[in-house]
Amino acid sequence: MSSAQINVAIAILIFAWLGQVVGAWFQWKNFHRVVSGIQQKWHDGHLGVGRFRKRFGFGCVSVLVVGSDQKVKELQLLKGVSVFAKFKPVSIPAGVAVQDLLSASSTTQFSDKEKLAILDAVRKIEEVAKK
Repeated sequence: MSSAQINVAIAILIFAWLGQVVGAWFQWKNFHRVVSGIQQKWHDGHLGVGRFRKRFGFGCVSVLVVGSDQKVKELQLLKGVSVFAKFKPVSIPAGVAVQDLLSASSTTQFSDKEKLAILDAVRKIEEVAKK
């Protein structure tokens, strides 16, 4: 490889890295906006953020709000491999108890990674509720 080719390769790597930094910043801003909006919307109960990470491939982040009556008030999921992925609300039937959210009788079907992210959020809510 000539020195010009090496310089071009280094420039491409630097631009790719800068693109990743900017994309991560936009994703963090979106995450903060969604969580702040949910906190302002619901004043009682608990909010939990759960995640499922894979080394390679798609991950999932869940934001779950559970009222003091242990009923699910809101659930949003972010899934994908791109920094441009956005949270999407999940329609949950009114009055669903948190322990029934992932049951086989639930009308909402979740993928395995979504279930693991939701379970992580539930675990974090339970930890805080115990205190």
